[in-house]
Amino acid sequence: MEMKQMMRHALQCAAMAAMVTMASSCINEDLSDCPVPADVADVEVIYRLRVADDGDFTAGGTIRSLHLGFWDTPATLFAEHLMSGDDVPADMTLRVTMPRRDYSHVAMINCDNMLDGSHTPMPDVIDDVLLTQPTITTDTIPPMTAPAYTATIEMPLSTVPAGSTATYEIVLEPRVTRMMLSVKHPATLTDVRCYVSGTKQGYYSRTGRWMENPRLVVDATRCGETEELVDGLDTYFWFYSFPTTAEQPSRADGQDDAAWTVWLYARYEAEDRTIQYKYTIPRHAYAGRVLRGIFTIDENGGTTDIGGAGVEIDIDWKPGNDYDIEM
Repeated sequence: MEMKQMMRHALQCAAMAAMVTMASSCINEDLSDCPVPADVADVEVIYRLRVADDGDFTAGGTIRSLHLGFWDTPATLFAEHLMSGDDVPADMTLRVTMPRRDYSHVAMINCDNMLDGSHTPMPDVIDDVLLTQPTITTDTIPPMTAPAYTATIEMPLSTVPAGSTATYEIVLEPRVTRMMLSVKHPATLTDVRCYVSGTKQGYYSRTGRWMENPRLVVDATRCGETEELVDGLDTYFWFYSFPTTAEQPSRADGQDDAAWTVWLYARYEAEDRTIQYKYTIPRHAYAGRVLRGIFTIDENGGTTDIGGAGVEIDIDWKPGNDYDIEM
């Protein structure tokens, strides 16, 4: 069965179940006094993504999933549906039939678990709908490999005239930033790793509240790719993460008093030591935006092209004096 038909069928079954529940209370054997089944409404939902000005934002990922939830009271999940990216219609338009009630609707794109590909079921209470990632270790989450979006709207189907179709257009907003971090280094440095601290941990779609965790670290190492250059190596980490602020950029020069951190680690096998490079970044990473940075490191120090960034070097770093990082 086609996915759109499956969604229609699932919601129609839910509607029929409600009707059956109503009719089951009728004890008149000839059904003449039974209540009329609940009215239903045809609904057309058009989904749109807020397009980023920077083409590199969406170039890093496609639509892998569309996760939908409908609540007929704030604490009652009426219907839930999950579609894989291959089954999302090209025009991103779905048509369903639902009982004629008032609903709150949440839509999420690419909200899958980066560790195992699973999806967290929609909660009974709509305010608890949270876009986040599971922890790898305490306070450490994986990076995302596709941009995530959410939207919440109200659907007052009780006011839809009989025989008509209610049409809603939903614009899903990006809730992540894309980080394109390039680390240039000599071949004498190996096992380059990247961690980011200072980002949000999640986003509550209905309330617009961000999940905070001052100790949170994004382990971007698993996204690292290394290429050979004429004069060394380039290990780049391109990934998505939650932004470092909920605010939108206000200064044209990008210097907005941010203070989050990029942590780089590299092995210097010749002297059997690990070097830590701690970069303090003065430019926020905003949802729907791309943050680019080139970091150049060697055995003695490091620089970056991000204006105003500071760097601290520990040339003989040992585990246990900052985050729980295994080298």
